[in-house]
Amino acid sequence: MYKISDNYNTLAKKGTGYFFKYGIIAQNIQGVTVPRIARGLIGGEIYHIINRGNRKMEVFHFDRDYEKFIALLFKGKEIAKVELYAFAIMPNHFHLILKPEGSEDISKYMQWISTSYVRFYNKIYKTSGHLWQGRYKNFIVKKDNYFANLYSYVLQNPSRAKLKNWKHTSKNYINSGFINKPPLDIPHGLQKISKTEMENIKQCIKRQSPYGDNSWQQKICKQYNLNSTIRPRGRPRKDV
Repeated sequence: MYKISDNYNTLAKKGTGYFFKYGIIAQNIQGVTVPRIARGLIGGEIYHIINRGNRKMEVFHFDRDYEKFIALLFKGKEIAKVELYAFAIMPNHFHLILKPEGSEDISKYMQWISTSYVRFYNKIYKTSGHLWQGRYKNFIVKKDNYFANLYSYVLQNPSRAKLKNWKHTSKNYINSGFINKPPLDIPHGLQKISKTEMENIKQCIKRQSPYGDNSWQQKICKQYNLNSTIRPRGRPRKDV
């Protein structure tokens, strides 16, 4: 249980017992475990973003749902300064690749899109309660062949799911004026991804660890305090 502060725009000061989560300030009630504060996001880096429906349920049912969410992706660029490179909207989740200008732009962008779509969904389907499974997951990607792999991974998502002639990806909006040109020249989702790279990307999604070569990954983790995303899980083994 959390006590909601009246001041939604003020980040909590260290040691006050307040924390910032999903755009609100909440206070830990004695005896209740406080969730870990989300990591800060860095302006100028390229991110992969993913979120799923609550309990992995479908959150997009008809074309109007997909079209509404895509319209929000485009409208959100007026709310926050982001470059949107690619997206794939699936029945129960979505993938985005984008670059924020400032450190607060992804949070602002994603919060506005997510809450706007929830309002639309609840109104159309006469529902209430949680729509998304939680806060979106994100990781930074290196601006080279690793970006090309990720770009292809996202745009090929429907084909891997056996969804034929899927139209709810950025491939169909390249000339819309809302999709930014990628930082390098690559075919639109045509690059073949090895099984090894596929597993690496899935691991980055799971751990929210930077996607790139090992030396770059180590550097980024140290620079942005992301070491926990690549640290082996579990307790260290004791010497016998």
